[in-house]
Amino acid sequence: MFGAYMGAHGFVYAYVIVCIGGLFGKRAQKVYQVVFIALGLVNLIADSFAHYIMNSGFTKDIVAIIRGTNPNEGTEFMSLYLKPDIIAFIVICIALLPLISWVVTKKCTKRTDWFANCLSIVLLLSIVYIGIRHSRNWETVFLHKIISFTSYTPPKDLTPYRSTPSIQINGGSPQIIALIIGESLSRSHCSLYGYDKETTPLLSQMASDSLIYAYDNVSAAFYHTGGAFPRLMSTFSGTEEDIDHWYESAFLEDITTAMGYKSVWISNQSSSGVCDNPIARIAELSDSLIWVGTKGVGIQKVDFDKEVIPPVRDIVENCLEDKNFFVIHLMGQHEEFSKRYPEEFNRFNAQDYTNLPRNQRQVMADYDNAVLYGDWIVSELMRSFSDKEAIVFFFPDHALDIYDSDPSYVGHTRPTNPQSVQAGLQIPFLVYTTASYREHFLDKNARLIKSVDKPYNTEDILYTIMDVANASFTDDPSLAEERSLLFE
Repeated sequence: MFGAYMGAHGFVYAYVIVCIGGLFGKRAQKVYQVVFIALGLVNLIADSFAHYIMNSGFTKDIVAIIRGTNPNEGTEFMSLYLKPDIIAFIVICIALLPLISWVVTKKCTKRTDWFANCLSIVLLLSIVYIGIRHSRNWETVFLHKIISFTSYTPPKDLTPYRSTPSIQINGGSPQIIALIIGESLSRSHCSLYGYDKETTPLLSQMASDSLIYAYDNVSAAFYHTGGAFPRLMSTFSGTEEDIDHWYESAFLEDITTAMGYKSVWISNQSSSGVCDNPIARIAELSDSLIWVGTKGVGIQKVDFDKEVIPPVRDIVENCLEDKNFFVIHLMGQHEEFSKRYPEEFNRFNAQDYTNLPRNQRQVMADYDNAVLYGDWIVSELMRSFSDKEAIVFFFPDHALDIYDSDPSYVGHTRPTNPQSVQAGLQIPFLVYTTASYREHFLDKNARLIKSVDKPYNTEDILYTIMDVANASFTDDPSLAEERSLLFE
């Protein structure tokens, strides 16, 4: 039914466009024809790509993914998904442009009669009716695709939106609170959570030694980075319709500053993106910001996550303040998986997955190798704080659909597929506490242990950080505690 409706809807717009073109002179008509035929082909390619890869129309979610993508990520994504059949389809579409233009120019009549005029009136009235009755499908129209991609202009600088939250401290606070935020890590591929390949041996050992606590029932704040980070780094908790104005909420960096912490952000991600990477704007709110590697210099340059370890250790050993808040942002398991780990972590290969379809084997091996490398990275980062009074949280911003919804699909969540959405939200969540922290915060540590099976969403990480630091909002003292992971 929906397909028939969209076909009729497309015909209406096509007919109106042709009728408008008949009002112009010959030269203007040729330009008009070429422009709209070109736009139509772009629309065809965009829709076909979205349906082929994401099993979805070119929706706001896909626009959000593109907006948050840097050049390096974009290149890797295209190399992963631009298979020969897709390339052939795009080439054919482009090749058809002059043929379609010739047919329209030479073969189509310009005559109209009373029947065509009546039909035009009926079709124009149908546009009004369709627009009112089916406004929810507006985002499938090509004009909306252009508007949705270009109309959102995130602030180049979040400084004007900073605030000074009124915070009260109700007890002692740890010297260090750290967030290690991964990328695209699925809980189902971590041996710590029962996966049959040994992808997280170091973290599993730390869990056995009671150095980390692994939480079994945690969901990501959102299933792509653009939707997750505003929810992680501010008090924003609105819908996707409201997210364009997330920066009007209180920022996590402003809250930690009010709590007396100096913040440092160390990132192996890019400082720029297709639309002025919003995560970079958030990072710039920190007191100290370090971009490691050479992101932004060359789109083919690959920097492994080990680049974040030296600056973290240097700050921990030499530059600590009385209270310190860290955000360590990794590339994690972002596509293209084979570029996320060095050769020495190339442990799994296609022969280890003979129980799977052939198209999945090497991809699964590459992904699991990236998880294995991430296991070493995260364990090393955690141990960097071992002789301090510190609590460290680790989780990815979202997971991936690793053949969960379709045996031929791997990648970001396809928002119209419930299985894919579920897969994109299922993430690991770990908390590491040092001996000094456990000694001085016995009650908090006990509550952390009791909460390992508690349903939790990383959208509430800000409130958990406040609770860990014995902080609360002056005008709503119970809010942080009630939304904390530790709340009983």
